Amino acid sequence: SSSPICGAAPHSGEQCSSQTGGGPDGLAPVVARTTESWGEGSWLKCLRGNLSESMSMCLDQRVCPVPALNDHQDVNDVWIHNCGESFCYDPAVTLQTNCTFDEKWWYDKWQSGVKSSLLGHWDQKWRQGSGICKMHGQYSFESGAWTQIWEKAVCEANNMTWWEGRTYRPGQFHTPETCTQYCDDGSWPPKQECDSGTGICDTSCAQCLPADSNLKFGLCAYEAATTYEMCNENRTEGYRWRSDARVCYKNEFVGTAANCTALGASHSFHTCTGRDTSSCVQYCWAKDYTTMALCQAHQDTHQWMWYEQRCR
Repeated sequence: SSSPICGAAPHSGEQCSSQTGGGPDGLAPVVARTTESWGEGSWLKCLRGNLSESMSMCLDQRVCPVPALNDHQDVNDVWIHNCGESFCYDPAVTLQTNCTFDEKWWYDKWQSGVKSSLLGHWDQKWRQGSGICKMHGQYSFESGAWTQIWEKAVCEANNMTWWEGRTYRPGQFHTPETCTQYCDDGSWPPKQECDSGTGICDTSCAQCLPADSNLKFGLCAYEAATTYEMCNENRTEGYRWRSDARVCYKNEFVGTAANCTALGASHSFHTCTGRDTSSCVQYCWAKDYTTMALCQAHQDTHQWMWYEQRCR
């Protein structure tokens, strides 16, 4: 299981106090996390723990775009990154026409005798698609100097509002209600939310899962190659050797047993699905054996992998 995480954009602990806080509610800066941690989100030093309960609390829709995965985001990356930008904005400007700085605007400002003015641009995707006026700097009409406002202190000194930027990772199987079933699509870690047409598993399902995402559709073994050297001779045809299982297999294989055996003689198809924990093979994780002690209690058939902290 994994708890939800709401993180402010600065990744450096030194920036938590100076570059977080503000926003629509005038929040106080985040106190930097000083304890070491591992796993997802360990790089985040500025956490908004009080806002992690839900996506809507973390990704404030008075500022953020509609929460969505980025284009081409890895299928195993469940983080919402599209509100992670830190910037200065003018909350009083709600129309694009009031956030446009064309030649006439420049001329009118110069004619009016103002000494300086803030400049920015309109970004339509923010505020749930209603748009927001991001401020980038201050221009002096006297000296021609340009001062960037990429920091919170400069932004607020100009009576603008600072958005600290936030990323969010939804919790997975972290409550009694969400820890009753998972998606049976062969992926690891297993998904809590299933795509249309994906089977759903509960505790009655097989407890072996592929150790390698390339094998989630099944392993197509080439049994004629019984050593690394023999398998390597077929490397150009897409075969790879797994030293843990001592098997030569077709890399990135997608298909059924029929597709596998159609590749030629000595091909056989194997999956992790349909096996209980006690009979997981070398290329499958034993999902139920979640600790070293449980795994080592079955050391005749299983091995604890220190780096992955999982049982094979």
